[in-house]
Amino acid sequence: MPALILLVQPDCGLCAAARRWLPALARRAGCSYEECDVRTDPELERRFLLEVPVVLLDGEPVATPPLIESLVELAVRSRLRARGST
Repeated sequence: MPALILLVQPDCGLCAAARRWLPALARRAGCSYEECDVRTDPELERRFLLEVPVVLLDGEPVATPPLIESLVELAVRSRLRARGST
């Protein structure tokens, strides 16, 4: 099952907003869902600390701010379709 990961950090209003709709989007797209605090991984922190929230699909960035639900869903489905996952 493809993994949809929301990269977050504490006290991030944009992260809180994405948390409200991203789990349902993951279910609709047939993906698992998890969150990861970018500060727990030095490489993620280096790459994404100033960009959170970021949506990864199996470790690859698929959406960066501003995160708009319909556009994120389109990007996720397009990426899945391109690699034959859906």
